[in-house]
Amino acid sequence: KKLETQGSRMLVVRGGHELASRMSMACALLKIVPPPHRFSSASRTLTRGLSNENCATGSTETVDVAVIGAGVVGCAVARAAAVSGYTVSVYERRDAVGSAAASSGNSGLGHTGYDAPAGSIEEALLRRSIRLRPALFHSLGLREHHVGTSLTAAGALVVAWSPDEEEALEQVLIANHRAGDTDVAWWDQALLRRNEPALSHKAVAAVHCPHEVVVEAWLLPIAYAHSAMQHGATFYFETAVTDVQTSTDHTTLTIQQAHDECNTTTHRARVVVNCGGLYGDHVEAMRSQDGGDVEPPFTIAPRKGSFLLFDPPRNAVLPQHIIERVPTDRTKGPIVWVNLHGHLVVGPTATDQVSREDRAVTATECAALEEFGRSVCPVVAECTMVGTYAGLRPGTQFRDYQLSIDQQRRWITLGGIRSTGVSASPALAEHACGLIAQLVDKLDPPPLPSLVGISAAAGDPLPLTPTPKYHNQAIPPLPHLKREFQARNDDHLTLWGLEWRVAHPQTLFGFSGL
Repeated sequence: KKLETQGSRMLVVRGGHELASRMSMACALLKIVPPPHRFSSASRTLTRGLSNENCATGSTETVDVAVIGAGVVGCAVARAAAVSGYTVSVYERRDAVGSAAASSGNSGLGHTGYDAPAGSIEEALLRRSIRLRPALFHSLGLREHHVGTSLTAAGALVVAWSPDEEEALEQVLIANHRAGDTDVAWWDQALLRRNEPALSHKAVAAVHCPHEVVVEAWLLPIAYAHSAMQHGATFYFETAVTDVQTSTDHTTLTIQQAHDECNTTTHRARVVVNCGGLYGDHVEAMRSQDGGDVEPPFTIAPRKGSFLLFDPPRNAVLPQHIIERVPTDRTKGPIVWVNLHGHLVVGPTATDQVSREDRAVTATECAALEEFGRSVCPVVAECTMVGTYAGLRPGTQFRDYQLSIDQQRRWITLGGIRSTGVSASPALAEHACGLIAQLVDKLDPPPLPSLVGISAAAGDPLPLTPTPKYHNQAIPPLPHLKREFQARNDDHLTLWGLEWRVAHPQTLFGFSGL
């Protein structure tokens, strides 16, 4: 991959042009891609590398906000803070937006959170996100063909496969009604066969949840990131934060260039936001004051979710809904759906593991998922498997999100965002921005949003607040992006005048035409 073959360096992204340098070589100029529209700063550049002088002296500027992690949540927070007028720096130890094991391995499904713990932070923010999404996604350049299709716009079906599951399914209906989803409906076997012909006839009954959606999982984080950059945010890639020290009015971050332990520098920020995902507890452990370490309030327990992707034959009868199982306290279980690229997806599994990097899909997992897929939708037997992938979810010992604010150290934590980062990212970013205002501007603490019913939330979208100075240009339809991707043949795309590495497997398989 292009960014992996250019040697050891820090990658800094500030805007609409590209400039490359390596620590071991003289600076080399890359192709400059003019931005398709103006940015908030005329001098922002995309650079690879820091000069030796910068490494020795560090940055003397103090930004308002330092965001650690450029996954979907980190990028959403960076955008919200930048749009609100704060100066923002984002630090990501990998080489691209959304390339961490959580954001680059999610399902790309947008959930309503009917099964979130009652009274939880997750429940409140998922519900709020339903209201924020329409205007926000439009501002990000996402259109209907990037969020749902004619196949997937029909919502989800939670299906019972036995009398015992049918009894448990009644609780799903009750949970949705309690969550205010007045559009949810019980489908008996006859209605199920009529409205979802791709489903196995062994299905007993289902609950139809019309507000679950499919999202193009790679486009969302890069759209957040570009909007953040338009409003002045700076992204540092292949850059790890290795230490933090707090003082009276700022925090000093020690940052280290990837693959080069000797190449460190320091940056300063008034507020730090921990969006470290799978390493969120490690980031928490770096908080210190007067040499005393802070005990992390949670421990990340990675849970691997493996997926299979199938290419269906032409004219095959495909599921028109997201097919889910009756959920348990631990997992929703594997799901079957058609993604925005036309692939039939089966997954995820839910395997607890120690490693935060091992994303291997085993032969046993493949066999189990394929067997499950065939049992749910017989058409899977006629499909060709085109690939597998796995993501790691940053679970903790708690069922709820781990959101906190340390006023003394001016530190905000967004941890334990297990498997609903895509779904809750709009409201997570909004709430984090309220916490930033509490620390920087001494405003009152932001309350959690009031709980609105799912149907009421879907029918009452909110305007963007504050109004962005700049909106992303509309992203072209997926077939257009696919043609450019195949013509380039380097795993990158140019959007808004910047080159982006395609980091999500669903998008890679879809654009590759496999």
